[in-house]
Amino acid sequence: MAPVHPVSYTCIRYSLLTDQILEKCSNLFNKNYGIWSDDAPVHSNNKLQAGTPVKLGVKRLREMMLFNDACFLVTAEIRSFDTNQFELIGHAFCTWPKSDPLNGNAVWTTQSV
Repeated sequence: MAPVHPVSYTCIRYSLLTDQILEKCSNLFNKNYGIWSDDAPVHSNNKLQAGTPVKLGVKRLREMMLFNDACFLVTAEIRSFDTNQFELIGHAFCTWPKSDPLNGNAVWTTQSV
């Protein structure tokens, strides 16, 4: 029987997110998200090329996903039995904004990978 790699989940507050953590998220996204469709050049004034990987860098992650102190990141990692190191296998960016129409708070989650 193959060894089981338990998954470890970590919730990281906005103020504790480092570029090193976001670089790991960016790398995972860039390797796994997908490619631009054939009509990507049409919708981007030819800035995007069809068939090329969709990429998201650390700067854009901060701008798009970490826009206030109610934002946080949840990571999923597995530990390698060989190296005893953690490997990022997934992440989700979340926010917890106050919502007056709901008379409380709402949760918004953007699962990138």
